[in-house]
Amino acid sequence: MILLKKSAASWGTDAFSATLRAEMEGLRSDVLPIAHVIGPGNRLDDSDLGVIVNAVSDDGHQIRATIGVFFAEVVACATCSGSSGMCDEAYCELTVTVDKTTGEAHFAPLQAAAGDGKSSRSDMAGTKIPVPFRQGGLFFGIS
Repeated sequence: MILLKKSAASWGTDAFSATLRAEMEGLRSDVLPIAHVIGPGNRLDDSDLGVIVNAVSDDGHQIRATIGVFFAEVVACATCSGSSGMCDEAYCELTVTVDKTTGEAHFAPLQAAAGDGKSSRSDMAGTKIPVPFRQGGLFFGIS
């Protein structure tokens, strides 16, 4: 069971979004359902999650938030001669439900569009964003 007690305690204050974001960034992929957006054969690197709070509401007993999660996807590379491959930044959106009394949290990916496995909530869902990198003193980036 995952508890987001600080988020539950800060509900209704100006600090709620920042508190939820901070607690979410401390979690990892074994808790968050984010692996569904990475490509076959690739690995998920959740060592530096980024979280944005897109929407929040409550029904009296629970807080419901739609969050976006940014993380690294290590792309499998057959020609990288033993290195781990290049990293792409990946994104997906989740619904987080937090019990206002206990702080108990549940996570679910947003509903996927028919057959594509990606969130229909945002144009960025499941999008891979190239991350600039250095190799042999040269900088490869986005032009």
